[in-house]
Amino acid sequence: SHQLSEAEKLLEILDAEQPSRAPTLALLAEIAVRHGNYVKAERLWERALNADPDNFSVRFGHAQNLFRLNRFTDAEKILNNLISERPDYQPALGLLARVSEITEDYSRAESCWSEIYRNNPSDFWPLESACRAIIMQGKQHELPQWLNNAQQRILSNAGHHVRDAPSLTALGHIAFLSGQPVEAIKLYRSAHALCTDNDRITTYLADVLHEMGQHDEARALYQRAIVVAPDNRHA
Repeated sequence: SHQLSEAEKLLEILDAEQPSRAPTLALLAEIAVRHGNYVKAERLWERALNADPDNFSVRFGHAQNLFRLNRFTDAEKILNNLISERPDYQPALGLLARVSEITEDYSRAESCWSEIYRNNPSDFWPLESACRAIIMQGKQHELPQWLNNAQQRILSNAGHHVRDAPSLTALGHIAFLSGQPVEAIKLYRSAHALCTDNDRITTYLADVLHEMGQHDEARALYQRAIVVAPDNRHA
């Protein structure tokens, strides 16, 4: 955009007048990223690191750019150092989890996603990602207990709030897709109890009940979903 280009020009002038200032170089690197020029960004991140090698934000920005350049091993080294300094820094944990998935280190991915989820029990994204990593390790047998613990943590930490329905629904999806329909029903019921007027959750619950032969309850839920959302063709 025009404003971004103007900002870049001003920062380049500042860099020429006062070279080797890490904040200026970091901003220029971010602008290069916005333009999709990751090679230019890499040069700028390296200059910023030379100016301030201990700057945590600059190091993380550099790791992000290495990830964009598919330099996963280099990114992982930086991320490991950052996490050793700040074990609860979730952006670094999330990026390391993504690196681990790409390099097929699903045990490490599980560990990272689980730590993020532990600090955000109502966030379904790390929850779903942790379960996926468990499945990729062939540990489906651990899912029922894991899912039950996750469900209890969501409900106990959040106080049965409607905002937790997506997390419970995501758990239900994972349970069903991993061949745990009984667990899926429990999770969908918990989500439905928090959000009874959500036609999608109602339909998900009805689908699994139908698969399990509980046709009368499934039919009643499909009818309820249609009342709430008459355009719900699936129901």
